[in-house]
Amino acid sequence: MWWFEEFSLIQVLLGILLLIPPLLMVHMWRRTRMLLRFNEAMEYQRIVWSEFIFALVVVCILIGIATTIILTESFSLSTVPLLVMFVTALMSRHVDQRMKQIDPEHVTYANLARYQTKRS
Repeated sequence: MWWFEEFSLIQVLLGILLLIPPLLMVHMWRRTRMLLRFNEAMEYQRIVWSEFIFALVVVCILIGIATTIILTESFSLSTVPLLVMFVTALMSRHVDQRMKQIDPEHVTYANLARYQTKRS
């Protein structure tokens, strides 16, 4: 609690938000392990691993940007994470479609979402 006096409220809130990307990587790791079990073709597995590594790089970039914003209070970088997340969503959709071309029985994000909705 002693460090609350040294940082502004916005810096503390951004610091708490900084915990979200690593938690999302846990979900991404579980999805990667699940997808690797579906198809043993080398090209399919290469695409799955490349998607995971790309997500890991994006998380590292977001953590770096958030850390810079927290420490310097330079909010001019605050639009960069939104742009990075938008590009990541487009890349993820492209990778999902590519995997569907390689394996017609590939489980896409939409299929997983529908299954989870039916399950609950």
